[in-house]
Amino acid sequence: MEPVVLSKIDKVYTTCLSDSFIESWKNLLINVYKYVEYDNFLIVPSIFGQKVYSYLPLLNYTNKLSQNLPEQLTNVRPFSYQLRLLNSTYRDFQTNDTVVMRVSLKGKNSEEIWKSVLSHNMKKQLKKSFKEKFTIQRGTQKELIYQFYKLFSKTMSRLGTPVFGIDLFLQLPKFIDSKYFVVYYENQPVSAMLLVYDNDIVWCPYSGYDEKYQDLRPSHFMFWNGILDSCEKSKVIFDFGRSAYGNNNFFFKERWSAIPVKVDIIKPKQENIYNKYTIASKIYKIIPERITSHIGPLLCKRLSDL
Repeated sequence: MEPVVLSKIDKVYTTCLSDSFIESWKNLLINVYKYVEYDNFLIVPSIFGQKVYSYLPLLNYTNKLSQNLPEQLTNVRPFSYQLRLLNSTYRDFQTNDTVVMRVSLKGKNSEEIWKSVLSHNMKKQLKKSFKEKFTIQRGTQKELIYQFYKLFSKTMSRLGTPVFGIDLFLQLPKFIDSKYFVVYYENQPVSAMLLVYDNDIVWCPYSGYDEKYQDLRPSHFMFWNGILDSCEKSKVIFDFGRSAYGNNNFFFKERWSAIPVKVDIIKPKQENIYNKYTIASKIYKIIPERITSHIGPLLCKRLSDL
């Protein structure tokens, strides 16, 4: 097989975050979590007392491709470290591979996205959502952030995943170009997401919904509005965020014609993060929310895998 020439690969595979975004994200986490910086890495204190050198916490990928492994890695190799980098040439996907799901918006307006990108099934689901009495608000007002956070935290609890404290989301718009979207049904918040903007990329790192309204498809309505917003801003990529290849979350994003792009997780010891916390997740699901709301933020700042 001939080697893949990166210059000939579509931007959906090769576009990383910008250097300026990385610097802003680093400053955000230093401000919120008081992380210490070392040679462009942030030091994450583990719950087991071990320090993890991360480039960078909470990001699905950074400003480097896997094919161009940062030289700084040699400076932290004796310690525990982690990097997540896009692998632009990987195509032999296996179940539970870590991927991000991306829709190419390059040169398309919303009408062209509807006609030539979305699957027949997705258009059918969207038409059903359009018939509901949904309204949507977007911005960075505190009220929206708190409504987003309530839906997001409840969704994470259902999944057995600890949730970040509200401070991260209140501070984020001060450092990062971002916007919160909240969908309402009869004035009740039912679905919400955070969108982050960086050059050609629109990235949805976090979202949540009220499961009582799931059959009305508020999340379909929400993501479509996010894509419309991205087209209006002439963005090239809508990034649905991280998934395990082949899981339910992956298939939902695939129905938007999103393309999987492999994320290489570079650590001293390779492990499957989706299997690593299976037992812990099952236990976390049965802990009362009044307890998880307190311990979740404490855990999150010490879990480099998030």
